[in-house]
Amino acid sequence: MTLRTLTNTDLTDLLFGAALLGSGGGGPLWLGAQIIKTLPPNSVRLAEVSDVPDDAMMGVTSFAGVPAVLEKQSIDYGQVTSCAYQSLQKAKAQSFSHVLPLETGAGNSFIPLAVAAANNLIVVDADGARRAIPSPLACTWASLPMSPIAVAASETAQLTINGANNSVTMEALFPMLLGAPSFNKGVALAMWSMNGATMKQNAVAGSISYAIALGRTIREAQQQAGSPVQAAVDYLHGHLLFIGQLKMFSQGVTSLGSSVFSNGSTEVVVYNQPDNLLVWSNQHAQPLAMAPDLICFMTTTGQPLSTADLGMVKPDQDIAIIGAPALSQLRQPPLIFAYMAILNAIGYAGPFLPIEDIFASA
Repeated sequence: MTLRTLTNTDLTDLLFGAALLGSGGGGPLWLGAQIIKTLPPNSVRLAEVSDVPDDAMMGVTSFAGVPAVLEKQSIDYGQVTSCAYQSLQKAKAQSFSHVLPLETGAGNSFIPLAVAAANNLIVVDADGARRAIPSPLACTWASLPMSPIAVAASETAQLTINGANNSVTMEALFPMLLGAPSFNKGVALAMWSMNGATMKQNAVAGSISYAIALGRTIREAQQQAGSPVQAAVDYLHGHLLFIGQLKMFSQGVTSLGSSVFSNGSTEVVVYNQPDNLLVWSNQHAQPLAMAPDLICFMTTTGQPLSTADLGMVKPDQDIAIIGAPALSQLRQPPLIFAYMAILNAIGYAGPFLPIEDIFASA
């Protein structure tokens, strides 16, 4: 097996690429930057999906919490998530050699890296969406049994949940996490245990490498005095939806949030929960883009932003909104149904409009 050892430059590029691909979600920039500082040199080894043995065991990791709450906590993300990952191995009575990301984002792309470094594991170059996801049921892992799910907030605050139905399990899990004092300040999750053969059938392969290459593209455009926004648009085969200044924002977690941008004559509203789900302009009769297609924020100087990062933006800072097509896997049943259910729940009653169709008819 040929492994790629990630350099510090790789990790920095991953942070920028993953933040943009997160489409508003996946965690704030400070979370990934904080984890990078804790990683020992040459401690993250990356394996291509095709190189993973079929009998290798692994699970999916992530961290859930409200960014504004997490920022006030002192959390060793590698240690806490390792507790959850070790509990998952105990529940399965198996040893794991690899670890999988749930999604792409400035935070959750780095959680499995921290687990791998702390436990001498190999990170699989894959995830379940190549974007952040508004629900664990809106990714390619969702076709697999999620349980057992190991949850940890510390070495002493842990539990393992078993459920036969993914939807029922999630309905029970998140109200508990949000309401229990031991867990409502942020929790590590380890779930979807599988072998290499199952992983290959369900993974979005190459997600980490893709994000690193996107981050490198943005960095090189900055260094060469080019347009990082246009470089990102070209890399994503996407569209520049709007450039304007942030007028107000609220971050949704269990409820709907929104971000309002204006350039003086046009106003654009992006709805989030916390991933960006839908973007409207007061100049158009249909949305400019909708999930699962990507709706990404970036300053015109090349700083990708999650919704949680909008609070750091200066009032006169121009922000680009980029739209790009989602992976084909996310546009197929049952995943497109999962995204449409989320859009319907926030009040959108129309059909899914792929971004390329929107721009073809414009």
